[in-house]
Amino acid sequence: MFKLITHFSFRAKLGISVAIFTVLLNSFSLYYFYQKIQTMVFKNTSEKLLSIGNLSSFLFNEDIKKELVALIKKVKAIYKIPEDIANLPPGETVTSLTEEEIQSLQSSKEFINIVQILRKIKEGTRKNFRQNQFLEQYFSTLDDPPIINFCYILTPIKELKEDHFFMFIADANYEEIDLNQNGIIEENEVGSPIGSIYNAQNFPELLKTTKEKKSHSEKEFGIDKWGVSLSAYIPILNKQDELIGIIGIDMDVQNQHNQLNNLLHVYFLIIFFVFLATLGISFFLSKYLTKNIYILHKGVERVKQKDFEISISIKTKDEIGNVADAFNSMVVSIREYANDLEQQKSAFHKFVPTEFIELLEKNSAIDVKVGNSNPFIMSVLFSDIRSFTTISENMGH
Repeated sequence: MFKLITHFSFRAKLGISVAIFTVLLNSFSLYYFYQKIQTMVFKNTSEKLLSIGNLSSFLFNEDIKKELVALIKKVKAIYKIPEDIANLPPGETVTSLTEEEIQSLQSSKEFINIVQILRKIKEGTRKNFRQNQFLEQYFSTLDDPPIINFCYILTPIKELKEDHFFMFIADANYEEIDLNQNGIIEENEVGSPIGSIYNAQNFPELLKTTKEKKSHSEKEFGIDKWGVSLSAYIPILNKQDELIGIIGIDMDVQNQHNQLNNLLHVYFLIIFFVFLATLGISFFLSKYLTKNIYILHKGVERVKQKDFEISISIKTKDEIGNVADAFNSMVVSIREYANDLEQQKSAFHKFVPTEFIELLEKNSAIDVKVGNSNPFIMSVLFSDIRSFTTISENMGH
C-alpha cells in the first residue's frame, strides 16, 4: 500500500491527505454528536419510563398488596421447581405449575384484580385511554397502541441458591391471543402464565432492584423476538419496607431506535458526500498550490536536457518564489560555466586535434592516460621550404 502511494505525484498525495484529514475530522465530530444525541434520547426515555413506573406503584394500595401477598403464597404452596432449572437459558421461562393449577390461580379474585391494575398501567399510556371499565387484553384500536408493551409482576425465588431466578405472578398479557389478527399465534402473542420461572441472569438492573429495593431501568435498549424495548423495574414494598414483588415495565422504543438508526444513516451519507466534495476541492486546491512546483519541475527537466537558456517565471513572494529566483541564477551560472568550458575545449583542440583522440579510441582528452597508444601503419608527408632558416631570421627584424 505504502509502496503504491510513493508512486503518486505530490499533487495527488496532497489532495488525498487533505481529503482524508477532513473526512476523519468530520467523522469524529459527527460520531461525537451522535453519541451525545443517543445518550440524550436514552436518558429522556429512561426517565420517562421510570416516571411511569413510579406513578404506577401508587396503584398498589394496601388492599392490592394484601391480595398480591396472598396470591404469592398460593403459588409457592403448590409450585415445583424443575430439576434441570440450572440449564434454563438466560431470558427464557419454564412452567412450575400444571395446567389445572394455572387455570385455577388465574381465575382467582386476587389474580384478576392485580391483572386489571397492570392493564390500567398499559392503558394509561395510550392517547385515548379508557376509564371505569373492565379491561381486556385485546385493544380494539391497533392504530393507538400503548407505549408500554408489557407490564408484569415478578417475585424472587429465595429457595434457589442463584439469585437470578424469578417467578411470574401476574402479567397484563397472560392470555394467548392474536393481537395483530393475522390468524397465527406468534412468539410475542404467547401468554406468560402465572408460576412461570424466568432466568434474569442477563438483566443486572432487575437484580439490583431486588437487592437495593429501588427503581432501576436497563442501561441500553433490548432487542429480542418482541421487538425493541427498554425495561424498568419498580419494587413493591410492605409497611416494613420488605420486598413483596417487582413491577416490570417494558416500553416500546422502536420509534426511538429507528430514529437513531436513521440519524446514523444520515451521518454516513454526510460523511460520504463530504468525502467526495472534499476530494474534489482538495485536488483543485492542491493543483493551485503545486502549480509553481510543477513549473519548477519542468525547468529542471529542461536543464537536465542541457537547455541552459531556460528561465522560469514565478511571481510569488513565498518560499517557492525564492527557489525560482535561485533556480534562474543557478541556470545563468551553469550557462556561463558551460560556455567557458566550450571555449576551453575549442582552444584545446587547436593543439590536440579531435582526430587524435579518436585514434586513441577515447571519448575525450580526459580519458587519455600516460602511455596510451594505438599502433597504426601511416604515411608521413615531409616537406621543406627552401632557405627557411634565412627567411625566418629575416622575419625577426
